Amino acid sequence: MSELQDAIANAIEDARQLDIMALSEKTSNPTFLDGINAFITRLERVKTVSQSSDLEVPVEFIHRHVDEARSPDDFKEDILSRVKATANQTRGKIAALQHLKESVRQFSKQHGLMDEPGSSDDQSPRGAKRARVDQ
Repeated sequence: MSELQDAIANAIEDARQLDIMALSEKTSNPTFLDGINAFITRLERVKTVSQSSDLEVPVEFIHRHVDEARSPDDFKEDILSRVKATANQTRGKIAALQHLKESVRQFSKQHGLMDEPGSSDDQSPRGAKRARVDQ
């Protein structure tokens, strides 16, 4: 992983140098063109090194953060806020299902659809009475 980190760090440094040159000099300058070629070589190195690792970069990260020149910390914060929102939704669903469970249990007891524990020899699941169908 260290080799991949070094390759990425070198590519980022080349990109920064190209940015500085593009802002301060003419882009037709041979030094700038050499810098572009060096940057391409660095990116090819990153690609080569990354193929031997199990590293996967989410496409969303590339589209929403790299293309928009946003910080990786912004991406982390976006993911964290979505995880928290999803966790809250899940907690809400669990609470709703627990409330439904209690409501069904109370309804069943009120209408005689459930036996009291140990009051019947019926071995049906969870103590529920079986309905009899007369033919």
